[in-house]
Amino acid sequence: MSSNSGLTGVVLVLSMLSAAAAQPAPSGPPWYEEFRQPETRAAKAGLLETTFTARFSQLRLRFPPPDNDMTFYARIYENMVPGPTLRMLPGDKVRVLLINKLIDPRKDPPDGDANFQLTNLHTHGWHVDPKSVTQLVDGKPYGFPGKKIPKIVLAHDDILLTVLPPGWKDDHGGHAGHKVDLKHPSVVQDMLQYEYDIPGYHAPGTHWYHAHRHGSVSKQTENGMAGALIIEEPPGHEIVKGIQEKIMIIQDITNILVKEAGTGQETLIDTSNEPGTKAKVGEKPLRKVFTTINGVFQPTIRMSPGEIQRWRVINAGSNTRAFSEIFVRPGQGNTGKNLQFYLIARDGITLSQMQPVTVGSSVFLGPGNRADFLIQAPVPAMKEIGKFQNELNFDVGANLAPGIQLGTNGYNNAQMASVPQNRSPLPLFSNDKLKVGQSPPIARYRPVSYTKRTVTKKKPNGGETTQTTFQYKVPRIQSETILGHVQVSGVPLTHQKLPPVGKSLPGRPPGADYLRDIADKDVTNTRTVVFDVAWVKTDDKKNVIKPFQYLEGDVSGLATRRLTIDSKEFGEPNSAIDVPAGTAEEWTVINNSDQSHPFHIHVNPFQIVEIKQWMHPNNDPTKKGKLATPKWAPIPGTWMDTITLPPRGYARFRSRFADKVKTKNKTYDFTGSFVLHCHILNHEDGGMMVVVNVRPKKAVASRRK
Repeated sequence: MSSNSGLTGVVLVLSMLSAAAAQPAPSGPPWYEEFRQPETRAAKAGLLETTFTARFSQLRLRFPPPDNDMTFYARIYENMVPGPTLRMLPGDKVRVLLINKLIDPRKDPPDGDANFQLTNLHTHGWHVDPKSVTQLVDGKPYGFPGKKIPKIVLAHDDILLTVLPPGWKDDHGGHAGHKVDLKHPSVVQDMLQYEYDIPGYHAPGTHWYHAHRHGSVSKQTENGMAGALIIEEPPGHEIVKGIQEKIMIIQDITNILVKEAGTGQETLIDTSNEPGTKAKVGEKPLRKVFTTINGVFQPTIRMSPGEIQRWRVINAGSNTRAFSEIFVRPGQGNTGKNLQFYLIARDGITLSQMQPVTVGSSVFLGPGNRADFLIQAPVPAMKEIGKFQNELNFDVGANLAPGIQLGTNGYNNAQMASVPQNRSPLPLFSNDKLKVGQSPPIARYRPVSYTKRTVTKKKPNGGETTQTTFQYKVPRIQSETILGHVQVSGVPLTHQKLPPVGKSLPGRPPGADYLRDIADKDVTNTRTVVFDVAWVKTDDKKNVIKPFQYLEGDVSGLATRRLTIDSKEFGEPNSAIDVPAGTAEEWTVINNSDQSHPFHIHVNPFQIVEIKQWMHPNNDPTKKGKLATPKWAPIPGTWMDTITLPPRGYARFRSRFADKVKTKNKTYDFTGSFVLHCHILNHEDGGMMVVVNVRPKKAVASRRK
């Protein structure tokens, strides 16, 4: 995957036409494809048992001209995009047999890297045991005939293991030099049984699963190896009874191999290079992305007038295109006043009350985020769902410095100018130990280059108007792309009622202490974590010569990007974070880089305290900046498992790191090792991930704080 990076967003744009304009499909939208729910596999009598077979498969998707129907090869689960939806209740047991058949039948992988055949499984958002079970097994397949060796035989939400494909017999180097030790207990061949005990007190909500083997996460998830996990409200505790649910998994399907109709030419579709070229296998790939809802391009969703639906929206985008904003926008002939649209959950955790999403307002989703909405259709109308491409950012020519995504409002190519050191708008935050409730201090500033352009226009009635715009080092694009349509028609439904605004919503079962508000007195420790993108000078053998933070000019290729957490890449010595079990901590996660990074931690959700970003008046970098709350920031007190760290900003939150929890019928164990990482997954593959060890208090007393 290229280091080029950018930002886009997914939006649900509800633009309405007058009732007279509404027509039955397919005569409404210019492109028509029926919305479809993913295949559902549900628990029965407290057990859901299923199989996920991961294959390099051939699929066919429909697109409007000029692409038309396209046949492509991709790594997917169960020969479908997305994978099947799993539904269960709190207290159920889920068993998934993961079978790895990620062998390219054409014997010519488009990526040319055997590492992308390695996989595992992550349940994003579940509060479950992160450990696996190891037993002594026959060592013959691993080169130890007649011996017993330790191997994982049962996995929980453990992403530190590897499932090999059939026939794997040596330690291929793989992506970024990550070799596979076939003798290691965490490496298994062909298949692995996963088992999850969902606590009876687990909050109902919308979650998702995806591949998470370090080095292949981005490639496999971009192909479509993902699906929904729905923990339903128990009977009698539904937010609204008897309504339709729509699961909307929004994916950028990329890193796929397309077979062109007619010619049979195979073309690699990727987001990592500039547009405008056709490529054969192994040549420079196209910059082209197919954004789908449940694997369908621009589907039409049907609603009846007055109908209430629950939309479970999952941002399964895995790269820098996937920053999302959901808002309501009126269209021609209607003000939107009759549309009822409410946010009821974030990241699978029900809010205390419904939050109205009014015309012109927005709900921000980063990669990995989920949002649940209740939407009630007005009188017959046409609505559209759209995608907002927000701040596309990529490297240009020899300028290897990462693009700066702060405060730009211009799109011009005027000559660059440097800001003097004493007027630099970009801070670097200190990683000092903080007190409870304390914000991180600014350690120093860094100069930045930007473009300034003044445009003078004549007014229609005489006179002139002057507008000044600024653009930082890398250009960005702002546009909209339609994701789908909603067709409202038929007999009105008058019996469906929304919950009263201001009334408490169900969704927090008794005993869900892991979601209990965390007060100052509950915090036992504070911690500062720093995300950063550093460039280091290297020799021709990639040995580090000198690290530096900002690079301009031609360095003749002798530069390497490091994606770090606390100045270390994944797997470096002494990089793990050790946390005592049964404690509550306040974390300040700083983003000292110039682009957004979605922070995600496994197993334990967190409660937002504040989010701050460095901003300038009127987006003018020559004026004094200050820390302010971004308009998209969630309300303090909201529980989440993924939060976007704004460039030159930080997020402060609190989390409980559960120990063993005993209930009347069972004991749940949440100790062990899991990870936190950037959910731009090629950043995670590149090293922006760290292990978190939750251990008994005595075991971590002398280790890293």
